[in-house]
Amino acid sequence: MKANGLKFGNQRGFSMIEMVIVIVVMLVMLGIAMNWVMGMAKDARNAQQSDQLAKELSLIGKASKAYLLTAPAATYPLNTSVNIPITTLITGGFLPTDFAARAGTGTAAISPFGQPYMVVARRIVAGEPPTVVVSEASTPLPVKLADVGVEDSDAAILAFKQKVAAQTGRDYKAISATIAKSSRTATGVGNAFTKDLTAYFTAGFTQASAVALVNFKDLDPDDGGEGGNPVADAPKYSNCQVVQGQLISGLTQFMNVCSATSGPGGTDGGRRIVGDRDMSVCGNNGQITVLPFGGTLTSGLDESDLIYIQNYPQGCYGDYDAVEGRCRQKTGRTYGIVTMNSVQVASKQCSRFYYTNSNPALYREDKSQVADYNVCCKVDPLPSP
Repeated sequence: MKANGLKFGNQRGFSMIEMVIVIVVMLVMLGIAMNWVMGMAKDARNAQQSDQLAKELSLIGKASKAYLLTAPAATYPLNTSVNIPITTLITGGFLPTDFAARAGTGTAAISPFGQPYMVVARRIVAGEPPTVVVSEASTPLPVKLADVGVEDSDAAILAFKQKVAAQTGRDYKAISATIAKSSRTATGVGNAFTKDLTAYFTAGFTQASAVALVNFKDLDPDDGGEGGNPVADAPKYSNCQVVQGQLISGLTQFMNVCSATSGPGGTDGGRRIVGDRDMSVCGNNGQITVLPFGGTLTSGLDESDLIYIQNYPQGCYGDYDAVEGRCRQKTGRTYGIVTMNSVQVASKQCSRFYYTNSNPALYREDKSQVADYNVCCKVDPLPSP
């Protein structure tokens, strides 16, 4: 039968091979979608667990600092390391009774990655409160690492703990660092400082750990919020802030200013520059400047945002490692950070790493403008003789 030139009847349906091909394609697409969803879920758990670890390290640090002002801690001898059990902080009312109690552990004070918290105090100056190092003992449980998408390798664990340390300082205002596997040296965020802790621990760490440091005067001068303990007959520094310099139009130099009313060196009640005029961020990271009121201003590079795209070949066409199940290059952003007395006070994006949406994908880096920072304080004049 024919109608309008079209043929009806005896029309062929899908063959068995065609049906199989369609089903296979659908299964492959479903597998890719499931891997993507599972990857997103791991990223969410990663963010939640790293924040929880950062919060608990800072809470233990604050509790230890308060406990060391009590009578029992007054007997701690000079240059002797003393372990402070978490139970002591709990029974003393410095931490809640269920602090870090996790299902299946049977005890409190276990980190989100199955590691017992460790608190070591050591008095290094007579008449002053002991210093404290809060860390994680032992090694993270592989199942806990897998749950947040962290590879069970030394490099991956160190990178994750560096991310936690950065979060501890940025979000919870604690002096934070990391100690690498087999080491007893704490390294500040962005390599802002190093602190030899050989006297605190008898052996190197079995795995990398994020740490909180308490009562270290060279990292956190006890300034009572007023910018330091000036010596007699010295100016008093107050209302200190870190200010980004202004880029001079048409040049690559920065003009450092403190305020619109006083300007550099102003003494009319405004602020004056007291920090390094060339504290470069996204340029010469790793600079350290000693501040006149005590402590330091440092610059560093935070790479904790850089991650591998996992289980998603479309994210990096032509550069996907099927064996590792991830793209070969990390994507994300790096940030230049400024720390004053080891607490982060400023941050600026330095670079963005990404793959282009092409086939094959190209790996790119977009760099941001270098910035200069300086410390501005109100400086009271010398007292009259």
